[in-house]
Amino acid sequence: MKNSLIAIISTVALLGCKDDQIGPDLAAATDNFKVIESLKFDKSKPDFKGGDIVSFSAKFNEKITWSLNVTGLQSGAVMAFSETSNEIKLADAKWNGSSSNINFFHTGEPVVAVLDVVGSDEYFSSDTMSVSTEKRYDAETINKVKHFLVDDFDKTKLPTELAAGRSTDGNDSELDFDPSSVTKVQGDYSYRMSGNDDNNNGWCGGINNEKLLELVNYVPDYEKVIIDSGVSPDDLFVNIWIYGTESKGTTVEFKIYEVDADSVKTIKDVYDFSKSGVYNQSKFDGWIYDLPINWEGWKEVNIPYSAFRAANALNAGGNGDRVKESFRITGVGLSLLSYPTAGLYVDTYVDNFYITMGGKFQR
Repeated sequence: MKNSLIAIISTVALLGCKDDQIGPDLAAATDNFKVIESLKFDKSKPDFKGGDIVSFSAKFNEKITWSLNVTGLQSGAVMAFSETSNEIKLADAKWNGSSSNINFFHTGEPVVAVLDVVGSDEYFSSDTMSVSTEKRYDAETINKVKHFLVDDFDKTKLPTELAAGRSTDGNDSELDFDPSSVTKVQGDYSYRMSGNDDNNNGWCGGINNEKLLELVNYVPDYEKVIIDSGVSPDDLFVNIWIYGTESKGTTVEFKIYEVDADSVKTIKDVYDFSKSGVYNQSKFDGWIYDLPINWEGWKEVNIPYSAFRAANALNAGGNGDRVKESFRITGVGLSLLSYPTAGLYVDTYVDNFYITMGGKFQR
């Protein structure tokens, strides 16, 4: 049973890893290869939200090329390490709860590490550990990229949650705009958006910040506003995980809202406006990006703000100054479209909506 479990885990791990080339200097195990100190880890219930690091170790009787795949047995998340040496030192394989593939490790799930040695048909596994709390990326700076979680769709009532502004086309049928536990990349829920575009107008519904000011007005003062005044549209990214269901014509429309009031000149002005003003789509800027969901399963999407186009409808964001100024961003939204062909049944799931500054989402 143990060997079968190891084989299954190893297959999942190898399929989930990135296609990293180890290089030409592979050191294959000889017929005399032995593991002289078995694979171990130093924490059995890591608290990744609290900053825990898990270190792995093992020792061999000869220098070999090894791959270590840390695999979540429920999420399918994998963290992969590889090296050529005669031992795995604590400094070589240090795991902070992140993954090498698209999936995220989940709170409470069992995890096992599997060692694969070039030239050997045998796999070596560790004992099973349990993730006490999963790693979160909100407010983290990784590789000089700042991360801000807009919504994890986990019913956690975040101040910036998008479903607060839920709206649907009452003339359409089979509408489902709600949290779903059917599939997700992290946490307990994703958010499903689906419906039949019966009236052929291309729009089934959408979700957004309730007042379109929440990205700014929830912080205690203007100095804590998340989007830096100097960030370039090329360095500001919308990041989200989207599940494709192969429903033809499914498109997700992203919309970013900028306050263009005459009185707003600085970040402090934006903050003050967000506390007392009302977002006016007939006067302010709206920026749009349409993404056809033409794949099956989960995919990480990273869209630079520079790729967004100006909204055309004058009463819905097309009447601002049409100049991207990142510090003016106060709200975001998502819509489900039947596009470019109207009148279709469209269906998708979204999870983990992040804004990042300095580059796309980092692990």
